[in-house]
Amino acid sequence: MTQVTINGNTYSDAGESAKDMRSGGHRAYLLPLLGDTMAVVGQAAINTASAQAAAIQAQAAQALAQAAQAGIIAVSLNVPTGLPACRPALLLNFAKTRRLDPRMTFSRASSALFTDANGFLATAAANAARFDHDSITGECLGLLIEEQRANLLLYSDQFNNAAWLMDNVSTPSVAAISPDGTLNAYKLAENTAVAPHSLYQAAGMGQAGAVATASIYVKAAERTKFRLYFDAIGGGQVLGGVVDLSAGTVAAGSAASGGVLLKQSVTALKNGWFRVTVTGYIAGKSTYFTHAQCIDPSGAGAYEGSFGSGLYIFKAQIELGEFATSQIATTSAAVTRPVDYAAMTGTGFSSWFQPEEGTFILGYGAAMSASSMLDSQSLMVSDGSGNNAYVLRFYSFNNVNTFDAIVVSGGAGQMDSEGLALAASASAAVQAFGYKVNNIASVINGGAVAVDTVNALPVGVDWLRLGGGGMVQTIAYLAYYRKRLANSELQIMSNL
Repeated sequence: MTQVTINGNTYSDAGESAKDMRSGGHRAYLLPLLGDTMAVVGQAAINTASAQAAAIQAQAAQALAQAAQAGIIAVSLNVPTGLPACRPALLLNFAKTRRLDPRMTFSRASSALFTDANGFLATAAANAARFDHDSITGECLGLLIEEQRANLLLYSDQFNNAAWLMDNVSTPSVAAISPDGTLNAYKLAENTAVAPHSLYQAAGMGQAGAVATASIYVKAAERTKFRLYFDAIGGGQVLGGVVDLSAGTVAAGSAASGGVLLKQSVTALKNGWFRVTVTGYIAGKSTYFTHAQCIDPSGAGAYEGSFGSGLYIFKAQIELGEFATSQIATTSAAVTRPVDYAAMTGTGFSSWFQPEEGTFILGYGAAMSASSMLDSQSLMVSDGSGNNAYVLRFYSFNNVNTFDAIVVSGGAGQMDSEGLALAASASAAVQAFGYKVNNIASVINGGAVAVDTVNALPVGVDWLRLGGGGMVQTIAYLAYYRKRLANSELQIMSNL
């Protein structure tokens, strides 16, 4: 006896149901049986397809959300996101591709350091773009752009040179693998005197009371505490706090006798290395002495040394400016690293730019620093004279990272967003800027939109430039749309 129920109908071969397949019953009920079977199979297929469609739609929504966060906004997939339903005409995704668009040229008339994908310091040749990375994770942060700087210390990588003066330490010798992955880091080793134990060098600042930033790479050996500071003859100190190299922390610093400590930092690198920086100035003094000092476990700077105990040091620098930049190697004279900038002109520019309206989305990578100079230009689109230009600026105002947008037409200013502040603790930013006649707007990180509704547009613009001003930053990406996106879209596109 066989009995089966399909699609609500029961079929049998022994008379147990109305649909009996015996004695010719199959002629009456075979086709209905097949029909019920196909109905069940068909419904199962529909259910499976619906589930797959729902999964695909969910994946699409997630992808769009991730794209919005990355600033790489694409097309509408009938998923409500608030994102623009158009593709960017230009997308330079430096953090993802780790290369320069072939339509761009890059300029920096010297070699320069950056952190490579393996977390080591590496050297880029003159006029070669640098794509900086997080030393610990290896994540690419984007295109590295730095202002012009000079290292005023001599023999910055050779601590055994006579340019370095020793205070109760032995002549340093090469003893460890450095942050560039080779055996070229020096050991700062103390003697047994009851006194401070340090290495130092004088450097002229060019003017009295100049703001300067000292920096050095340090790694613990027998000593796990360290201090970086600078002072002047006749008084004046800018004392960085004691750095605990086992914890990667820095205590509060101080200043005395006309010295002013503006800020300090300690940044972890791979293999136990740290970069320590101190920024400040000494009123009335034009020569600063930069000190790298061992500190004992109690935090004391003057103590009875243990012969040979110390720590490892690598690449010292003091530079004029409100923040540290990549280290510049010197020998018998100070060395200047020229400014970085990338440019796009000609058909490489005109193929995507729309004079009547458009939107730029500029994504900054981590570790941004800016000077208080108002010529700190992250992005400029211009006619070459500056009389017609769109400018996105990034600068420091009262020690707060600040962004604004400027529009100039025929030599007359049309818009200045007056500064869109970003908390100093923020590690990255996205700025969205849209333009159209009498309809210009700028926003940072999804905040309030700065709008100007009475303006003319620049004319004859024919080139784009990234960098060239007073900052150090990584540009993760730049996207351009050939339409003025709505204010709500600008907020979404810039919201990290």
